[in-house]
Amino acid sequence: CESAVPSPVDPEGLSITASSSVIRFALSNARSIMNKTFILNDFIETNGLDVLCVTESWVPKDETAAFVEHLPDDFTYFSVPRPSGRGGGLAMIFKSSSMCRPVYPSS
Repeated sequence: CESAVPSPVDPEGLSITASSSVIRFALSNARSIMNKTFILNDFIETNGLDVLCVTESWVPKDETAAFVEHLPDDFTYFSVPRPSGRGGGLAMIFKSSSMCRPVYPSS
């Protein structure tokens, strides 16, 4: 999708600058990415994605290594596991050259 030309936004010192760049973005409800790492890698590369957001990642807090080793070479990720129990979790996989950072809700 082509990026829209947003009005300038500056909540809490953040800003959005309009540009003519195209960001290829996808969302997947994976129901566990641990057994789908090769499929996700292929999906990212085949579709030329810049960002893939994943719901229901099911990545336990202590088991990210198997997932990370199968990312495309120029990609990195953020992962937020479910605090307790099974299932849940979110992951954002994106090009390492992107300027991304997690934003957590205030408690």
